[in-house]
Amino acid sequence: MAPTSARRHFRRSHLLSLIVAGALVATITGCSVAADDQPTPRASEPSPTASPTASSDAAPGSPCTLLDDETVADLVGASSAGVETTPPGTELPVCQYAATDGGGVQVAQMPAAEWARALPALVESILALPEGAVPDSLRSQIEDAVNAVESGSTIEPEAACGYFSQLLEAAGQEAGLVSSIAYLPDRESAVAVSGQQCIDGTYTSLLVYRDGIATDEQIVDQVSGILDQLR
Repeated sequence: MAPTSARRHFRRSHLLSLIVAGALVATITGCSVAADDQPTPRASEPSPTASPTASSDAAPGSPCTLLDDETVADLVGASSAGVETTPPGTELPVCQYAATDGGGVQVAQMPAAEWARALPALVESILALPEGAVPDSLRSQIEDAVNAVESGSTIEPEAACGYFSQLLEAAGQEAGLVSSIAYLPDRESAVAVSGQQCIDGTYTSLLVYRDGIATDEQIVDQVSGILDQLR
């Protein structure tokens, strides 16, 4: 791969990783899938300092009510009960399932305006990229989004989803996308698949990580189908 192409690939993969992290998935590295083929990462284990809530005790609205046992089993096999926790550096809840044979699932859903609270930390890394990595016009839009969040202004749901689309565009994807599925860290050596969407003012994230996911021909369709059901 030529040096210029290598730099472009690194920037795109790095940006997608940041989006996933800002989307409440633990620290990850990644690469997106073409919209036509729609599939990246591995979620961290629940934080040892967190105060998790077992899914059996999950209150209405908890992320641990989003997936049923059969859906989780289809993704990673037998697993422990879902555990609600808050990834370090965020104030936003996710539900994590640890598979008996390794791997797991992480899912989250929330109003897009709530997701947007993660923008400042995420965008700080994006804006630190070398000049030219993100078009000036798009950089300006992203900065405006961060300023709105930091000012305490009310963010309308559709505007928050617009910020999500802008971040996908900054990561090298088509303008105007409302969803993304990606392999992490790349298609050939994937350890996980991440799906995210922001539709009708609601942000949803689904992360599946396990051995053999890079050669699983069904996983992208599975993640896409679940995201559709969670709209």
